[in-house]
Amino acid sequence: TVIEIGSNAFYNCSLLSSINLPNGLKSIGDGVFYGCSFSSVTIPPSVVKIGDNPFSCCKELSAITVDKDNSVYVSIDGSLYKKEEF
Repeated sequence: TVIEIGSNAFYNCSLLSSINLPNGLKSIGDGVFYGCSFSSVTIPPSVVKIGDNPFSCCKELSAITVDKDNSVYVSIDGSLYKKEEF
């Protein structure tokens, strides 16, 4: 079971066109999906840490959804925020 995706793990993988983050994933590192080409992503409820700019330069990414049971993050209008910011 994957519990962490390290920084820059899929950096500039322009052929990465879809992603399914598993339940149980706890941490997403810095710049993990920089430059990837998937159009949407759902953050599972288990994720409690997301590094800086994990989806930078993902030109096809139009929506980030956060599972309603996630205690740390929320998506508003397709963008990712920490709940403490609101």
